[in-house]
Amino acid sequence: MPQLNLDDLDDVFDAAGKSWDVDPMLLKAMAMQESSGNTRAVSTKGAMGLMQIIPETAKDLGVTDPYDPVQSIWGAAKYMSQALAAEGSPEGALLYYHGGPQWRQAYGDESKRYVPAIASRYAALQKQAASRQQAAPAPAPEPSQTAQR
Repeated sequence: MPQLNLDDLDDVFDAAGKSWDVDPMLLKAMAMQESSGNTRAVSTKGAMGLMQIIPETAKDLGVTDPYDPVQSIWGAAKYMSQALAAEGSPEGALLYYHGGPQWRQAYGDESKRYVPAIASRYAALQKQAASRQQAAPAPAPEPSQTAQR
């Protein structure tokens, strides 16, 4: 089944994000926007997989199977790292990710909506994470701490 619950890939988002110095929550927001968790997604422009990577870009990133969600996430993290270095801001990096290195020449209505859409998904993920933290029970004290009293 090509549709995934992206929460099941949190460890992959975390590892790839940490390895490439990209916020894992941003990567997850991008996956939500790009494919809604559909590992077999293909865009009208030929982008493939969970993170919607163009075949030529996938090859450059070392992604051999763009439909493999793990490879797709790692490839996207690497590409976003390159985009952040090239553009200097998350917004610019997202536009680079969306439209390639020459994104400025192809900037249009879809591009105008891309960054706000990712930002909205990112904010929802942050809110969800904060709710989970508040709902988590406090850790029990260590036995050595209570034995000293």
